[in-house]
Amino acid sequence: MAVPQSKPVFTAPVAKSIPTIEPVRRGLPVQRPIRLEPQAPTPPPLPKPVMQPTSNPAPGPAYAPRRVAYSIQPQYQPPEPQSRPSGLQPAVTRLKRPRDLPRWLVAIPAGILIVWLGISLFRHPAVPLEASRSLTQKSALQTQAKVPVVPTYPTVQQQTTFEAAVQKIMADNPGVRTTVVARNLKTGKEVTIGSNDPYIAASTGKLLTAATVFKEVEAGRLSLNRKMSNGLTAQATLQKMIVNSDNDCWAVLNTYVGRPKLTARAVEIGMVKYKNSNNSLLTSDTALLVRKLYDGSLMNASNRNLLLGWMKTANYRGYIVAAVPAEYTIYHKVGIYANVLHDAAIITKGDEALELVVYTEGTAPADPARTVLIKAVTTEALAAFFKPAS
Repeated sequence: MAVPQSKPVFTAPVAKSIPTIEPVRRGLPVQRPIRLEPQAPTPPPLPKPVMQPTSNPAPGPAYAPRRVAYSIQPQYQPPEPQSRPSGLQPAVTRLKRPRDLPRWLVAIPAGILIVWLGISLFRHPAVPLEASRSLTQKSALQTQAKVPVVPTYPTVQQQTTFEAAVQKIMADNPGVRTTVVARNLKTGKEVTIGSNDPYIAASTGKLLTAATVFKEVEAGRLSLNRKMSNGLTAQATLQKMIVNSDNDCWAVLNTYVGRPKLTARAVEIGMVKYKNSNNSLLTSDTALLVRKLYDGSLMNASNRNLLLGWMKTANYRGYIVAAVPAEYTIYHKVGIYANVLHDAAIITKGDEALELVVYTEGTAPADPARTVLIKAVTTEALAAFFKPAS
């Protein structure tokens, strides 16, 4: 067995007293003795390794001396600090942990977050799964509805005989921009062929003025017997504007009702591209206007019959009217201005009715080629939309 070593005893040094220093001048406080604190003792050296038994061997014969095996277990020594390579900066001081922060600095953001979550849940309550699916489908349908639909015309194999014939007529007149709208008012079948851009309406815009004036009459704000600024009554001014296509009468009526009422009337009817500043619209806008004038949805029966009677005798009868046989009844209005030539008509026979609107734009207002074009389109429309004569 190893003999334990005795530990060295350290004695702290005794504080020494410094003698009192007498003041040089009389009246100063006397300095008291200064006591010097003892210095910390030097730590003792690490003890040497201690021999400890690892295990007891199995007992041997009685005469065999007992042996004990020892192993050296050194005491723990702290690792030496590693030297930092030259050129590296010391480590950045660590940030404070949340537990080191003041409580109010953590509590205030947490309270704000809780209040915000509560308001959000109150305004937007949880939606069931099926309802959320329906909302998703609804938003998808709304997104699809906002995407503009570009009209695609069928191929020649899919076209009807009328459409193929009109396409051929247009191909024979490449210098003329043409749009044709034909609709069977009995069955509702409608065909639109050609350009989908607005045209200058010319005198076909007078039909909108007539519809606006008749609305003023039925609202009691205007009488057909009232004298207008041109010296004629309102009814006579309307008749001259439709039958003779008189532009002065048109200007008088437009001034009376005003542009805002014309625009509002167009919107009420459903005309999507009407522009009062230059009297432009789509061919389909004119087709919608003529159809509603004919079916009486824009005025009472008396005023409707009055307007249709004027359209039945309207001038410029060398286009659609010239291609319609005598057994048909036709109500129409022609528009000629600068390089545009239009004709909008309702053609009836028995209980059948056809709406036909042809808008053209070329290099001259009334060139013979476009006259032939409108007549040819009219002939094809009559063959396609009316029953053949027995």
